[in-house]
Amino acid sequence: MSSNNDQKRNWQSDVEKALNVVTIILTIVLIICISLETFEGELSQGRSIYLTIQFWICGYFLLDFLILFLLAKNRRRFFWRYFIVIFLSIPYLYIFEYFSIDFSHEVTYLLRFVPVLRGGAALVVLTRIVVRNSITSLFISYIVIFFSLIYSQTLIFYIFEVGVNKQVKDYYDVLW
Repeated sequence: MSSNNDQKRNWQSDVEKALNVVTIILTIVLIICISLETFEGELSQGRSIYLTIQFWICGYFLLDFLILFLLAKNRRRFFWRYFIVIFLSIPYLYIFEYFSIDFSHEVTYLLRFVPVLRGGAALVVLTRIVVRNSITSLFISYIVIFFSLIYSQTLIFYIFEVGVNKQVKDYYDVLW
């Protein structure tokens, strides 16, 4: 009986790891799409490849939450512990575009990063699962989140300053 419960826990742990890995990969896809559209200057709120990709990836994020919720031993605790993930998984830009709700260029750009935060949450969870030492997992999570924030902030700075600040001609000026 105990062996059966251990196999079930191992199976659930493997599913959770796999879902978190896929979430991180899809988050990287979102970051690549944001970067490409930023550097190509294709940042209108209207229909773009990013909106379509974001819609399907956010759909996966919501499905991921549902699967993890169904696998959780204590579903109430899981829901209240991770309910913020639901809000990070909603494709806001796609919904706003569908209902013809317009925001400023800057707000629209910032909303692109909301689903990326979902990937950050998955990274922290996955690191805690894979790395047994809590100090090491915390350190790895902080390092990855630190560099992710730096990259995101430089993209945001680039978008806000490229037309206004004469010293910002390209992305490398922002890095400098």
